[in-house]
Amino acid sequence: MLLSEVKGLGLMLGLYCLTDAGQLITRQREQKLLVIKAGRNSVRLLPALNVSKKEIDSAVEIFRKALADIEKN
Repeated sequence: MLLSEVKGLGLMLGLYCLTDAGQLITRQREQKLLVIKAGRNSVRLLPALNVSKKEIDSAVEIFRKALADIEKN
């Protein structure tokens, strides 16, 4: 598992990685998911307030795939 902790309120989440978050962010951007690096080892998710459930489901799938790809390597 690459994530150590998830914190947040509402749609704004911070995901704390056990390693540098740069590789995770790069893989997500390759799949057209924009996330923000917050510190050396954390990723911030801050979707628009009008985000749809379909868009959230798609983002979660991209996030899972990026984590799985990194864990394989």
